[in-house]
Amino acid sequence: MRIRTIKPEFWSHPVMSRQSEAAQLLAIGLLNYADDDGYFFADPAMVRNALRPRDNDYGSTTVLLRELDGIGYIHRKNHPTHGQIGFIISFADHQVINKRKPSLIKALYDYGIDTVVLPDSYRPEWKGMEGNGMEGKGTRDALVADATLSPIENDLIAEWSKYSALPKIQSIGKDRKRLISARGNDKFFRHNFPAAIKLIAESKFCCGDNDRGWKATFDWLLHPATITKIMEGKYDGKKPANTVPLREGERPKVWNPLTDEDES
Repeated sequence: MRIRTIKPEFWSHPVMSRQSEAAQLLAIGLLNYADDDGYFFADPAMVRNALRPRDNDYGSTTVLLRELDGIGYIHRKNHPTHGQIGFIISFADHQVINKRKPSLIKALYDYGIDTVVLPDSYRPEWKGMEGNGMEGKGTRDALVADATLSPIENDLIAEWSKYSALPKIQSIGKDRKRLISARGNDKFFRHNFPAAIKLIAESKFCCGDNDRGWKATFDWLLHPATITKIMEGKYDGKKPANTVPLREGERPKVWNPLTDEDES
């Protein structure tokens, strides 16, 4: 942690003054937390431990970081091995550093890829994370999210878990991590998954109202072709196909939701 200065204009800034008090306080704390070039490790759990040590729910820190990212106070990137790396955009304009130490984090930031900032309507509610964040763990109603998961994993879990019509996520195993990692490198997926999940939850067809009894699952969302079909309206108001009686000796066909075709 380092000694920093705060200019009087901070309190009357036309954008910052409209943010929540918690976000304003975190903005000040990040000045102390960042290195001499304004870079910092932006993993929500690490920021919470450093600046909000009595906050038992790191999910609230996640939301506050998004709030500051959304107004352009900070910018975050995902590094493949070091997680989220943050940068206070106007740091050099307002801080005079004596005996500045070159940033060791800047190289990680420069190497990373942009972190998606979701609009307010998509912010996770983090239900089930009261207290130390472990209450109800293992129950069907628990929101499975913790500091060991990547930002994209936590964002996906939080968004999917907002809708009671969708199957509950119980764990994120090795196979799901691999699929999520692949989707996280897809810019179209990163920008559209909140809207896509909402469309799934609102689709009667995707929620089981079809003659096949099929329901959309979290793994189905992670298939490469799924999100494009959803965003192009493939499942908007889709009606179940008419059931045709089988002829003697004929094998029933099973619908494959990934190809949207019937297979023998």
